Amino acid sequence: MEKQKLTVLKIGDLRPFPGNPFHLVEDEQLMELSESIKEFGMAAPILARPTDDKSGYEVISGQRRVRAAELAGIESVPAFVLPIDCDRAIITLVDSNIQRENILPSERAFAYKMKLDAMKRQGYCSAALAQRRFAGLGAGPCSQYWRDSAEISTSRRIPFSGSPCVPAAPT
Repeated sequence: MEKQKLTVLKIGDLRPFPGNPFHLVEDEQLMELSESIKEFGMAAPILARPTDDKSGYEVISGQRRVRAAELAGIESVPAFVLPIDCDRAIITLVDSNIQRENILPSERAFAYKMKLDAMKRQGYCSAALAQRRFAGLGAGPCSQYWRDSAEISTSRRIPFSGSPCVPAAPT
């Protein structure tokens, strides 16, 4: 991917990423962030991608900062606009937010499920990911299991629906 330029986007052009597993809570921390942004500005740009209909942008990372800026009366925010598809946006969204404090276990679980499903649609399989993860552990029965699983996983695909990126199959 080519190097992205920093740009400024109007808050009115921003939309939450559909299916974002991380809920925006308007709490005391958000109000403190809003006051900080009002006083010092936004320290880090958000990540966004153009909406499919090109009418605005979906916020991949920085939804809390956008809301805090809005509460502070700021009309635009610094951003990197990434030309990525929905699956890559999900992976980036999860990777950018999973380290945050105060994430509910249900949000964390749903985020990891979204990421795994997106990775599968992009051609990754669980066995191949596990094989890379455990590559240096030797040639025991577990590594043979992962090799066998990788062969099985590549030979059949399981249909998936329910993602913000994949329309549900007609019934």
